[in-house]
Amino acid sequence: MTTMRHTMKKHILLSILSVVLALSGTNLFAQTTYGSGYTTTQTVRNNADIQYTVSNPDGITATFTWTVTGGTIYVGGIAQVSPYAQPGTVAANVSIYVRWDNTNKTSANAGTLSVSKTTGTCTSNVQTFTVQSWVAPLARVTTVPFSVCSGTSSSVNLNFEGNSGSSGYLYRWRVIRISDGSVTEDHTAASISTAAPAAIATIAGITNASGAPIQYRFELTLMQDGFTDVAAGNITTANVTFTVNPASAIGPISSSNSLILR
Repeated sequence: MTTMRHTMKKHILLSILSVVLALSGTNLFAQTTYGSGYTTTQTVRNNADIQYTVSNPDGITATFTWTVTGGTIYVGGIAQVSPYAQPGTVAANVSIYVRWDNTNKTSANAGTLSVSKTTGTCTSNVQTFTVQSWVAPLARVTTVPFSVCSGTSSSVNLNFEGNSGSSGYLYRWRVIRISDGSVTEDHTAASISTAAPAAIATIAGITNASGAPIQYRFELTLMQDGFTDVAAGNITTANVTFTVNPASAIGPISSSNSLILR
């Protein structure tokens, strides 16, 4: 009976912990083991420093050697030269942070991480794995503010960063009239897909019979790349304003000659 109560109590505590972590945005099962004989490739975003931890059962008698390519090692917020020799501590684990390169904006930035341990004159085997780091998804409107004539269609150029994935970059957009916020063209109900990191949004011609220029705004309302980590910034916004000029007025045609039937 006592064992059953302890088991139930354990399940309850784990359930509470899972809820707390979920509310805080932490995934209880997000940590993965990497290295020889384990997962050999890691895929990450490089918009934040990534922590790497290894157990330290030997305390201060151990020295850990971390080697990183394609990124920079940080310890205590200070950049370290790779390979970095880290003294063991009384803690059960030692860790470093790595800031992975972000040079490539639409493809993976390749890197590697390895660690070994020395105690006395003995050195352990090397745990190593490769890393593919991606920039966070980002969308830009590259078209500058412009003017069009009444009833004339126009286009807006878009550029995307991140991983296009198997289904391409997804985006949605709309056009609003600035004076009252009314939507004049809406493409926000379903995502548009493009495999290329650039796209063109074509705006239908808008009739302006007011006699004065009217301003509108193209708004990108959603952009998502091939990953599902919304917390990393999948949704971004970008916009550009444009003016629809009024239709030009023209008077009747006059002629100096006209025959009159008798």
